[in-house]
Amino acid sequence: MRIPPSAIQTIQRRKSLQDHLKKAQDQPGPIDQDDQAADHVDAPEDLVAEPGGEAGDKDGHAEEPQEGGGGGAQNELGAHPAGIARPEAAEEHGAVDEGLGIAPGDHTGSGRHLGQGQGGLSSGVEDGVLTVQGRLTPGTFALPGDVSSQFVTGLLYALPLLEGDSRITLTTPLESRGYVDMTLEALERFGIRAECPDGRTLRVPGGQTYRPCRAAVESDYSQAAFYYAANGLGGQVEILGLNPRSAQGDRCIVPYHMQLCSPGEAELDVSQCPDLVPPLAAHAALRQGITRIVNAARLRIKESDRLTAVTQVLTALGADVVEGADRLTITGQPEGLAGGVTVDSHNDHRIAMMAAVAATRCAAPVTITGAECVAKSYPDFWEDYERLGGQIQRS
Repeated sequence: MRIPPSAIQTIQRRKSLQDHLKKAQDQPGPIDQDDQAADHVDAPEDLVAEPGGEAGDKDGHAEEPQEGGGGGAQNELGAHPAGIARPEAAEEHGAVDEGLGIAPGDHTGSGRHLGQGQGGLSSGVEDGVLTVQGRLTPGTFALPGDVSSQFVTGLLYALPLLEGDSRITLTTPLESRGYVDMTLEALERFGIRAECPDGRTLRVPGGQTYRPCRAAVESDYSQAAFYYAANGLGGQVEILGLNPRSAQGDRCIVPYHMQLCSPGEAELDVSQCPDLVPPLAAHAALRQGITRIVNAARLRIKESDRLTAVTQVLTALGADVVEGADRLTITGQPEGLAGGVTVDSHNDHRIAMMAAVAATRCAAPVTITGAECVAKSYPDFWEDYERLGGQIQRS
């Protein structure tokens, strides 16, 4: 069975935000962002994945899977110029992840990362509504590089439109560097100059203007990773349309998959590709050998605490997973897992998809609660799962 992963959401979101910023330059006024709150899916809350369905035995077509999570647009919009063109308040409705510090906070702290009292912005969260007030001003912005690259991306979009030059200084090493590289590439296509001369400093000239252009959106390696995992478990999915020269950090799924397909011990550093942990863990749980997934502390501030969620779900299925502060140690069981249990998706799209892939190698059916959460990144996942030969029952 051949399947082309669809356009990567992080690139689509970058291009949409660039278009919005271009319009904001021409049409100043208040903004009301509620895109994340609008996410929904007409899907069952519980879904039973049957064992024995082998990926690759049916014809079908993947339709628009997308990378990313519910917090991504909020983090990037946190630096959106609520006050670039005007000082009015901007509001974003929906679930605000206060654990991530999504409210645009102080430039220099690791808790509130973007602007409380500096750069002209103030913000607050009340009843699930994030309110940002003020006018963003140019200057030096110091923030950690190991919490979320999305804060860096948000500033890279906003700062070029200010009157003066700005500098972003990273107080810790930058993780998920590939996403910042994608941002810089996208900005360049739209006529914006920014440079990162040393890996810890980004220089952004002010007074720039976004220019329209035609651009193709790449297929998504992070979604393709679940098909790589399925292949590692015995599936036969031919994955099409991925750019081998992509700046996506998740492109490392290719060498990591090859490593897991060889028996023996394996150690995978996921500091630059944390979204790959669920599919890598599913593969590791059923391979021959011990797998250590390391440098994964940031998984604790995703849509769920993904280190704990991966451990709980795979352990419930019968896998041997040991959770550490920033790592997972997984002893593979190539003979298969027991299954026959109900597992919680933790309202995390990647955990639900991990459970679905692992269920294909379980002896008994697996019930996944909150299965509709896949809509955050891949609304057609369950339909494509069936097209690829997976067996499910909706309830």
